[in-house]
Amino acid sequence: MTRLVRSLVSVAVPSVAAIMLALASASVSRSPQPSLVTVADHVPGALEGAGVAVGPSQGALTVRVVGDYECSACEALDRRVGRRLRALASQGRLRYQLVQAPLRAHRRAPKAAQALFCADRQGEPWGMHTLLVEGRPEWGWGKDPHEVFRRYAGRLGLAVAEFQECLGSPYATSRLEADRSAAANIGVAGVPVILVGSTLVTPSRSFTEVLDLVEARLAGG
Repeated sequence: MTRLVRSLVSVAVPSVAAIMLALASASVSRSPQPSLVTVADHVPGALEGAGVAVGPSQGALTVRVVGDYECSACEALDRRVGRRLRALASQGRLRYQLVQAPLRAHRRAPKAAQALFCADRQGEPWGMHTLLVEGRPEWGWGKDPHEVFRRYAGRLGLAVAEFQECLGSPYATSRLEADRSAAANIGVAGVPVILVGSTLVTPSRSFTEVLDLVEARLAGG
């Protein structure tokens, strides 16, 4: 057991837990060895109500992911296990929650997060999420990505004028800041952060540990 894991397991003071979570999350994409660490109940609870979610709101196992649309590890996580987890959520077997915490160096990620929230306002967050993940080579550089996002809105059958007005609006800005604040309150300093219930998962590059843990929990393990 590493010193970091020992610290996480033994923490009792919320501020210390936040610092340790920041260290753990910052190492997620680099760690060659997976780990599972139980965190204090207030850590996942602090994210309640943030981001977008699918699945039962009460009584279900909740998988929380704090991410960033310009984060390569976040993209890999979504492609490898995120879709499966959302499928389980759609079947009512768990709740899947995605919280946006764009890193300061990722200048287009906040705009992509706002596109997610504006699509959510029209009831289509996950369609937009899929397009944002798959389309990063398209909107990740070049001119202002808002035109790409508007095109995505049209593909999803959204009211494009309403969507366009939403981008950069106080609504979209406040949604993003609420997510960032929730993530900051638990000490998130790097992404992705993956919480299965109260277990912080630092996975290998395959992310299979996430699905293994979820399936064990759903089976009562």
